[in-house]
Amino acid sequence: TVNFDVNGGSTVPNQTINHLEKAIKPTDPIKTGHNFAGWYTNSSYTTEFDFTNTAITGNITVYGKWDVNQYTVTFNSQEGSPVAELQANYNSKITAPVAPTKEGYIFGGWYKEEGCLNQWNFTIDVVTANTTLYAKWNIFTPPPSSPPTTTQPQPEPQLETEILPTNPLPKIKIVGDELVKDSEGNIKVAILVDENKKDDTASAKVELKGNKVVVTVEVDRDKAIDKIKETNRSITIPVEGELDTIIVQLDGNLVKIVEEKEAMIELRTSEATYRVNASEIRIEEIVKQLGVGVDLQDVKIKIEVEKVSQEKAKFVENIESEGGYTIIAPSFEFTVSATYMGNTIEINNFKRYVERSIAIPEGIDPSKITTGIVVDADGKVRHVPTKVEVIDGKYYAIINSLTNSSYSVIWNEKEFIDVKNHWAENIINNMASRLIVNGVSSLDGTKLFQPNREITRAEFATIMVRALGLQAGEGNTHFADVNSTDWFSGYVETAYSYNIVSGYEGNEFKPLNNITRQEAMTMIARAMKITGIEINLDDEEINEILSSFNDSTNVSDWAKEYVALAIKQEIVNGRDGKLVASKDNITRAEVAVIINRLLKKSGLI
Repeated sequence: TVNFDVNGGSTVPNQTINHLEKAIKPTDPIKTGHNFAGWYTNSSYTTEFDFTNTAITGNITVYGKWDVNQYTVTFNSQEGSPVAELQANYNSKITAPVAPTKEGYIFGGWYKEEGCLNQWNFTIDVVTANTTLYAKWNIFTPPPSSPPTTTQPQPEPQLETEILPTNPLPKIKIVGDELVKDSEGNIKVAILVDENKKDDTASAKVELKGNKVVVTVEVDRDKAIDKIKETNRSITIPVEGELDTIIVQLDGNLVKIVEEKEAMIELRTSEATYRVNASEIRIEEIVKQLGVGVDLQDVKIKIEVEKVSQEKAKFVENIESEGGYTIIAPSFEFTVSATYMGNTIEINNFKRYVERSIAIPEGIDPSKITTGIVVDADGKVRHVPTKVEVIDGKYYAIINSLTNSSYSVIWNEKEFIDVKNHWAENIINNMASRLIVNGVSSLDGTKLFQPNREITRAEFATIMVRALGLQAGEGNTHFADVNSTDWFSGYVETAYSYNIVSGYEGNEFKPLNNITRQEAMTMIARAMKITGIEINLDDEEINEILSSFNDSTNVSDWAKEYVALAIKQEIVNGRDGKLVASKDNITRAEVAVIINRLLKKSGLI
C-alpha cells in the first residue's frame, strides 16, 4: 500500500500496488493558503518521490510538501505620509509599521475598511489574502495656553490627619509614608524596586473627585531611572488606605528599561493588586503607532486600578440576580493606556496572562469562592481562570486574563444529577460552577450533563475559549461552513484567531462533526502555548513517548507532536492504560477532565 500523507491538504486515496510495480501520481491535493510542492519520501522533504522509476517493494508513505502563499499588505494612509507595503505569509501576523503623519491630525490606528469601523489588531489578526489597511485620523486640537503662574511654596506634609468639612479625605500611606489628607500639592514618595524602598523617586497626589478618593503616583524619570535599572523582578507602588482609584504614570523610557529586565510593574492596594509584565505593554509597537519621531520619554503610560462606580456596581448586581450566582467581593476595573500629544491608545489585549488579585472581605468563607468573572460592556459574563491563595494571612482571588476589563468574584455552585457517583463527578461540577461547561435540559426541564455523550468540534472549541477566559468574537469567521448566525460562531472565530483551531481542506471547520481524541489533543497542545507551557520535542522524544502505547502507529503524522505534548504534560492519558485511541471520539466527561488538568498544570486554577 502507498499511503499519501497530505499534511493538512485535501484527501488523496491510498493506492494498492503489486510488488515491483509503480505507483500512479495522483491529482495534486489542495490546501488553503498554500501551493502544492510535490511528493517526498520523508517528512523532512529532502528527497522527492520518483513515480516514474520507483518500484514498490513494501508498504510506504509519501509526504506532501506545501509552500505557503505570500500576500501583500498595503497601507492606505488616507492623505497622510506614505507607508511602504509589506509581504506576509498566509495566516501570519504582521508588525505595525511606523505610523504616518498628517498635518493638523493625530494618527488613530489602522483599520480594515475605508470607513474605519474595525481596527486591525496586530496582536491577534492574521493575513489570509492580499489586504489593504486604512489610516484613521483624529483632528488635533492643541491645549489652550495658560498664563504664567508664580510658584508658591508648599507647606511641608503633616503626619496628623486634619479633616476638613469640604474635603474629607481618609488617611493614605505610600510605602509607609502617610500623606496629608487635604493636600492639593504633590508629595515626595518612594517606590519599591525588588521590594527594596527607593526614596524620593516619585510624587503623589490625593484628590477627591466626585465621591471617589483618587491617588495618582507619577514616577520621576530623572530620579528613578538609575534605581529602576537595578531591578530583577518588579517595580512596586504600594498604597494603603481607603481609596477608590490608584493611577501610576511612567514615561516610555522607564517602561522600556523594566521591559528589558523582563520585570513586573505592580500596583498594590489593600483591596486589589495588578501585576503587568512590562513586555506586555509593547512600548516599541506603541511608539510606531503614534508616529515618526516620537520620543519614548514623551509617551506617558498610565496603569490604573479602580473600584467600579456605584452605577456599574448596580449593573453587576442585576447580572448577578439573572445568573443565579453570588458576588462575594468588590468589583474592580484594570486599565493600561499610552498617551502622546492628546492621542490615547488603550492596551487591552496581551500575549501572556496578566495577573490581578482581589482581596476577599473578612467573614467570607474561602470555600465559597468559585471563580473570577469578567462583565463585558454588553452585559455578558465569562469565566476567567482564578485560584485562591493566602497572602500574609488574608485570602485573595488570583485572576489571570489576556485582556483588561472589569472583574468580580463569585460563588456559583452547580451539580448535575446525572453525574452522581460518576468517575468525573467533582471535576464536571467544578467546571460547570466556573461557567466553563454547560448542561443540557431534559424533557422535564432538569439540567443534565450527559457525561458519556460524544462532543462536537464546535462544542470543544467553545469550551476551550471559555476555559481560557477569552471573549467570543462577532460576525463572520474564517470558515466557509460556519455562519455568523450559528451559536458557536464567535467562539470558533476566537479559537481561530488564537491559533487553537485550524480546519480542513476547502476552508471548512466541520463544526458538527464529533471531535476525535487526536484533534482534541492538538487543540490542547496549541492552548498550552497560550497558558505558558512551552515545551519543544524533537522527533526522537515524540517517538519515545508514543511508542509506549500499543496503537501509536494509528496516530496521524500531523498530530504526533501535539499528542506527545499532551501526554508528556499528563493532561491526556491513554485509554485502558495502553491505548492512545487517537481516532476515537472523546466524551464530555473526558473533556471536562482534560480542561481541568490544562488549567491546573498551567497554574491558573
